[in-house]
Amino acid sequence: MWSWRPRLKRPLVYALLVVLACLPAVWPFFTPGYFWNANDARHDVYFIFEYVRALRDGDWFPRWLPDMTFGLGYPLFNIYAPLATQVGVAFYLLGLDYTAAVEAVFVLSIFLAALAMFAFLRGAVGEAPALAAAVAYTYAPYHLFDMYQRAAMAESFTFVWMPLVLWGIRSVMERPTWPRITGLALAYAGLMLTSNLVAVVFTPVAAAYGLVTAWRLGRAPFAAKPQGRLVGLQRVGAAAAGGLAGLGLSAWFWVPALLEFRYVNQSQWYGGYYDYHQHFVYFFQLFHPRWGFGISVPGPDDVISYQLGLVLYLLALPGLWVAWRSRDERRWTGGYMALVALVSAFLTTAASTWVWEHVPGVAFAQFPWRYLMVTVLALAVLVGLGLTAAPARTRALVRRRDVLALCAAGLLIWGSQPYLYVEVVNPLPEQGPPGLPALMRFQASEDEMTGVTAFARAIPRWSGLAELMVRGQDVRTRVDYGHVPEDGSLRVRTLRYRSSEEIVWVDARRPGLRLVFNVQMYPGWTAYIYDATGQHLEQVLPWTSLEVTDPYGKVTVPLPEGEHIVVLRFDDTPPRRWGRWLTFITLAVLGSSGLAWARRRRSSER
Repeated sequence: MWSWRPRLKRPLVYALLVVLACLPAVWPFFTPGYFWNANDARHDVYFIFEYVRALRDGDWFPRWLPDMTFGLGYPLFNIYAPLATQVGVAFYLLGLDYTAAVEAVFVLSIFLAALAMFAFLRGAVGEAPALAAAVAYTYAPYHLFDMYQRAAMAESFTFVWMPLVLWGIRSVMERPTWPRITGLALAYAGLMLTSNLVAVVFTPVAAAYGLVTAWRLGRAPFAAKPQGRLVGLQRVGAAAAGGLAGLGLSAWFWVPALLEFRYVNQSQWYGGYYDYHQHFVYFFQLFHPRWGFGISVPGPDDVISYQLGLVLYLLALPGLWVAWRSRDERRWTGGYMALVALVSAFLTTAASTWVWEHVPGVAFAQFPWRYLMVTVLALAVLVGLGLTAAPARTRALVRRRDVLALCAAGLLIWGSQPYLYVEVVNPLPEQGPPGLPALMRFQASEDEMTGVTAFARAIPRWSGLAELMVRGQDVRTRVDYGHVPEDGSLRVRTLRYRSSEEIVWVDARRPGLRLVFNVQMYPGWTAYIYDATGQHLEQVLPWTSLEVTDPYGKVTVPLPEGEHIVVLRFDDTPPRRWGRWLTFITLAVLGSSGLAWARRRRSSER
């Protein structure tokens, strides 16, 4: 009667300990005020702000942010994964203000990431070592740097998905059932929808882990006999099916992001300050305890920290010893994670320049030090493996392992205690309070959120729309009246405006006239020209048939003579429709296969 109760309660107790261990990490976000000077703190606020404005205009899945680039707009969420921002929007709609919503996303990511690491390792090394690994994952200085100093909301949330993807791969290969394949699909889709950049960086790590796991299982007995003895390519195929399903679930985003990224100015993503040659980490910086607030700069004099933490290094060393001495799963997992830690740390240094310049996908990370998030994952796993060195044959020794795990967790928290704070400041005029005036001042003062599309020949530094917004006026038309002739040959009146659509009445009294909008050209903008009553559609001009006004690539609609109603709308494109249909098909396949799995299970239980 009593034999099952400790096994049932123990995981829940340790999960609760994981949550309690995270409290010091989340506490800085409850400091009154906001960390406006953190690298991306303002971006986080205004991404949510713009998303909410689009929602209020009836755009449920906005890809176009209308107030970026001084009111010319930018297709940010067509190429930048939106999930972390959507979580922040949910917090805002629940009643938090913009800054509190950002902080809530970070708090949630800390708890979920720690629990994800605990869940990933619990089945392999036990609850106590998994607790230590979860704490190591949470309190690694680079993880804290990502949140407190960089305020990288999307990247911080990817810490949730990486261990879940690895857990999904291992569980699918051990027993490839529908729930496990679906779990892997959801985890990988979550990673892709949170940060397509990190997904590209992490996918080779996950794929190689799958191969290592397949090799390990091929050499050991397959315990799940009712499900059959799958080996080799069959195991790889099961995990690959989960990964492909994850790609299918997230296809509504990544397909247009992949195919339409070429229509934005890519030098703003990878050139200038974002040139990776300027941001390699010096070897000593991986160990230097410096901790400051600022941005990454060329050379060795960064005020910010790229250390991984002395305590983390020391506690990971026993994991190497365990991997060397073991003859079970720990050898394969530990050896692979040690290799991942070395390779990812190597990719942060200038010694890897050739790799960055010649290996496809590596430079997609933008900043070399971004690979430290993979190093943190690998070292945290090694911390957990190291604690399995204590044997677990008797109750006394089990308790000893528990004590060691709790001591390791406490040491990790203590070692990172000097870094557990955010730099709260009062907002400057270009920072807040959140609103269109502050957003325009932010763009002007920092040259941020001023992305342009490939159709622009120059990056704007200000605009008439920005001037109106700074004065507190909410602009309700994007018609560029500076290009309306003063001789009265063209009369214009906006009938309705939304962030992704504008309806305009025009009266063109001579041929050859054009209507210019303060909107950047990008695939999807389509002009519909109706008669004066708005009932009869006379002409449809897709983005390929519209004209562009220099130097900022403004959408320009050639007008027929006479009175007409012009509708300019940001429509779907073939890549967006393909991606959406691929997601629908994936959902249908997962749903139908789930029903089939449930029927087989019911019939086997009879």
